[in-house]
Amino acid sequence: MSFLTTNYSGLERNTGFEALPKGNYEVIITKPTIKSTQAGREYINMQLVVRNDLDNVTNLANTNAKYHNRIVFASIFTDKETNRYNTEDLLYYLDAVQVPEGTEIKDMQHYLDLIDNKPIRAYVTQRENEYKGVKQIQNNVWANSVERSQFPQVNHQFKDKSNTDPFGGTQPVNEEQISKNLPF
Repeated sequence: MSFLTTNYSGLERNTGFEALPKGNYEVIITKPTIKSTQAGREYINMQLVVRNDLDNVTNLANTNAKYHNRIVFASIFTDKETNRYNTEDLLYYLDAVQVPEGTEIKDMQHYLDLIDNKPIRAYVTQRENEYKGVKQIQNNVWANSVERSQFPQVNHQFKDKSNTDPFGGTQPVNEEQISKNLPF
């Protein structure tokens, strides 16, 4: 069994995507995870995938139809002073994914599970950001700008990424066996 077989036909080159234009986009929340900044500040990071099933919707002609499958990142940061999440920011997303009023959220993982792979409508803005002397335009999605999707029936087709993992299907490594065969 070989380690890797070359197949370049499915490669997609990064063409230096520009920031999305400001506007309302119908998106799907994917991969909500807890992360930390280098300074240790915790935040929820989410990928918002622009839906590809709404190309024929007239009022989305300049957003979803032009930019479907693009990803916008959204974050909810903890407060710098209290190190706690703003409850309202969390509730905006729960309301947008239509979690019923009065639902008790057990813990952060439960929260992430409730919003994962759910459609919402997000207002995307732009801002100029400077990092190490380089200025660029970046997108922002504020928690108070997300709302319920106007198209709750989702027919979005995610890109198939199953063939992109060169380690997929490999057997677990026996570290003890490898250590015995090392020359040092």
